[in-house]
Amino acid sequence: MTEPGIASSTGSQFTSDLRRRNVQRTEGPSLVHDDTKKVEKEMHLEPDSILPVLDRWEPLIVPILLTALSIFTRMYRIGRSNIVTWDEAHFGKFGSHYLKREFYFDVHPPLGKMLVGLSGLLAGYNGSFEFKSGEKYPDDVNYTFMRAFNAAFGVVTLAKHLMARVANLRGTDVGKDSPLEIAIGSRVTLKNMGYGGGLLHSHIQTYPEGSTQQQVTCYHHKDANNDWFIYPNRHEPDYDPHAPLRFISDGDLIRLIHGQTGRNLHSHAIPAPITKSQHEVSCYGNITIGDDKDHWAIEVVDDVASKDRSKIRTLTTAFRLRHPVLGCYLRAGNVNLPQWGFKQIETTCVKENKLSDVYTHWNIESHFNDRLPPGDPGSYKSPFLKDFIHLNVAMMTSNNALVPDPDKQDDLASKFWQWPILNVGLRMCSWDDNTIKYYLLGNPLVYWGSTFSLGIFGLLIIWYLVRWQRGYRELSQADIDHIHYSGLYPAIGWILHYLPFVIMARVTYVHHYYPALYYAILTFGFCIDWLTQKLNNKFRWVLYACLYTTITGMFMYFRVIVFGIEGPSQEWSHLNWRSGWRI
Repeated sequence: MTEPGIASSTGSQFTSDLRRRNVQRTEGPSLVHDDTKKVEKEMHLEPDSILPVLDRWEPLIVPILLTALSIFTRMYRIGRSNIVTWDEAHFGKFGSHYLKREFYFDVHPPLGKMLVGLSGLLAGYNGSFEFKSGEKYPDDVNYTFMRAFNAAFGVVTLAKHLMARVANLRGTDVGKDSPLEIAIGSRVTLKNMGYGGGLLHSHIQTYPEGSTQQQVTCYHHKDANNDWFIYPNRHEPDYDPHAPLRFISDGDLIRLIHGQTGRNLHSHAIPAPITKSQHEVSCYGNITIGDDKDHWAIEVVDDVASKDRSKIRTLTTAFRLRHPVLGCYLRAGNVNLPQWGFKQIETTCVKENKLSDVYTHWNIESHFNDRLPPGDPGSYKSPFLKDFIHLNVAMMTSNNALVPDPDKQDDLASKFWQWPILNVGLRMCSWDDNTIKYYLLGNPLVYWGSTFSLGIFGLLIIWYLVRWQRGYRELSQADIDHIHYSGLYPAIGWILHYLPFVIMARVTYVHHYYPALYYAILTFGFCIDWLTQKLNNKFRWVLYACLYTTITGMFMYFRVIVFGIEGPSQEWSHLNWRSGWRI
């Protein structure tokens, strides 16, 4: 029976404080400081035991060993395959854009692609190779150095982000040689100013229902189908390229004529294809054929560079386009059309007059007019923070637009639920017998062990919460802190990095799980450490040795998929442990 005021090892007390929480506890005089315990524990080990030595030098030995292994696994035979493999087709191309000083848009943050460009620069690459998937590298491209340079960043860890610089728009056509003020007869591209907005776009394809007229969409990629000519309305004289220039301003009534097809931007009282509560927008007629439904009134919202609204300016003026017949506003609200619309953004005419609706705001992104001089680049400045938010939302929107084509079978794509259980792998290149083949597959023990540990950790938390609720106090503050920092935070990190792919509409692949996997591995390590902390020290070392040996053995067993499969893949069919693996 336990003395009053002193907690037993089970948490039970045979006093009036039974099953009460927050019971004051008196520390017994026999408690020993943790460091003293550790010293005594080491003193009881055999004098000739190597365990204390390993324990003392572990913080130095383990990082050096793991770094060496990391270098080996990343660098060994890295130049063996001489063809463009997997994402080299994308990121090599991105690096070429940097080397050629060309601006481009992509859904990924820029640092990794800038490093690809730097690797090419250091390797003497000039940016001319197209990096087509499966294509053989030319002799003048030192692809081995470029691969090794980028692989090295998987080895080192940067402790601090020392410097960040804002990239400018050097190399882009945005604002380049664009006249500042817009005139009748100008050729322009119109950018929707909503978060993730695209360029006003049309193409020869027609709507499958509704008016069946030419489609009008918003599109994030630049091509000639984004060009529009600004023309007078039908109640004014026809445009004369030799007449004096007439600049457009707030309140003007204009027509927008599609540059490639010559049709007018048009709207009518027909429901939009997706958002049925709004009007359809189409292209109709031509320069001479049409009606008042081809007219659009300009309503200036803001100008970040000037308070003068008498003229519309490239990039800086935000305006709305109101349809005078229907009283609606041109809008692109990031609703994707079906496959018949090429997954582009639905463009409609919305009835509600909400000045705060940024998806009805537009600006002129590019402006071409031979009769006007180029504008001063300093006139196009805009707030950095606003541009930063727009860019990141545009990346997110484009990322979500990468949805799988339901009419095509994508053997490389996978679902989120398949990753934690290692249900599938990924072929990273052609599976031809004459090709060096690579297969993306995780270490089975690491994957399955880390996934299992997430469930174990959840049960541990429930166990301790229930016992705390019932008045048990077996955890010290140091134990609680250890659970928080070594167990709970990695588990939360796994959730935060895994959950987005559960709700994401875009096509997903095996490697999308890797950020979450690292957090699961940390949780795996915590669970092993926590569940074995009360075991004999020698037994723990044996257990750890078994785990390390098994994980290393797994790697050696599957090493051929890492360093390259040569010859017929049928020779390695014994590696297909699961039906979803296609080695």
